[in-house]
Amino acid sequence: MGLSRFSPLRFSTPNSRNRLAWIAWLFALTLAGLYAGSYSISLGPRWGPRGFMIAFAVLFSTMGVVVATRRPRNRIGWIYLAAGILSAIQGLGE
Repeated sequence: MGLSRFSPLRFSTPNSRNRLAWIAWLFALTLAGLYAGSYSISLGPRWGPRGFMIAFAVLFSTMGVVVATRRPRNRIGWIYLAAGILSAIQGLGE
């Protein structure tokens, strides 16, 4: 009895895993686009470049969708997707 039985990323078919990966990627890109659209709002003085979170969200979610669609059982792809989504949410929260 291994830990793979209790894995949260267990779906019935590989196609549903691929579909979930693409939906997560589109969600991350949508959030990054919303964050990019808020550039006209002034945030005042702050440190660092403002587009870093957009680049991080797009790059990590794209790497995640590539890995997750080719190797759905590899958790690294899902971690990259989650990092991309969370960074887009963090960018919107600023």
